Amino acid sequence: MKKINIIFLVTIFLCQSCIRNLDLDLNFEPKLAVYSVISPNGNPEVFLYESVPFELQTQNFKVKFVETAKVYISDESKTVELTGKRYYTKNFFNGLFDPEKDYDSSEVFSYKGEFKFLPGKTYFLEILYNGETIKSSTTIPEKVQLNSTTLQREKKLAGNGEPYFEDKLILNFDDPKSILNYYKYSVSYNQTVIVDKQIGVDTITGLPIFVKDTNNLQYRYLYRKYIPDQDLNGDNTYNFDGQNHAFEFLISDKINLFNNPDYVFNVRTVLRNYNKSIYDYKQTSDDQSDEIGLSDPFTEPILIKSNIDGGLGIFSSFCDSDPIIVTYDP
Repeated sequence: MKKINIIFLVTIFLCQSCIRNLDLDLNFEPKLAVYSVISPNGNPEVFLYESVPFELQTQNFKVKFVETAKVYISDESKTVELTGKRYYTKNFFNGLFDPEKDYDSSEVFSYKGEFKFLPGKTYFLEILYNGETIKSSTTIPEKVQLNSTTLQREKKLAGNGEPYFEDKLILNFDDPKSILNYYKYSVSYNQTVIVDKQIGVDTITGLPIFVKDTNNLQYRYLYRKYIPDQDLNGDNTYNFDGQNHAFEFLISDKINLFNNPDYVFNVRTVLRNYNKSIYDYKQTSDDQSDEIGLSDPFTEPILIKSNIDGGLGIFSSFCDSDPIIVTYDP
């Protein structure tokens, strides 16, 4: 019987209907899978787990985290050993693990430590596990600053003739010339809702007495796709290398921020520049998920790109711009 090794990294494929009739003998040996993305924003965190075979007769499984490895982060002058710890997070869905997403709560295990990261510097990851040494490295991209973030409001008419407002954030920046960059942007805000708070009752009229009070809410949005500054696919979707460019965020399409005059908003915007390795990893991971989603057993398999020597997965990095805060006060 033909034997097939199929390895999952971070994507899990729920395609049971198209595989139940396949009779495959899985001769599988797990490998160490790594997920870690560092930045000057904070300290390192490394997730280690065993790759798993394509369980043809089941849709669900739990990621098996590796808790007995030795994990080190270093640069050219110092080395720090990270400490493993179990904790609770919200980054799981049907066995799928992705720290950038927010799913149902689950218990995870990761290795953490203190290390100061700087833009433009190269950092090294070394893992000792089961008598093997797994290595990788990443160079943190340079910071690309936002020139400005402006709020643009446009009055429009709905199909029924009712007026409404469409609100956009315009994030403007200068892309460095002849350097391939991969961007995302984040938008977050602290929303102060002005409410009426009852403090008593008028002794003469018997009517309640109200004063103005505030309630604070928070929101964060990170753009899902990685945006390269050069045309990588031959379709000229993105091609602004060395140019002034702007990303538009239709904020009123996400949340109804500006139609209530009792709201005050401080909107925080950040431009995030990623290392190429995370772009390649995510692109091939998404492509593989799409292919499996077609339920076609004859689809040519897509290999997820990895930069882990001796294992699977990704060790990558990003650098954020300085934030720009736009205040909206009706």
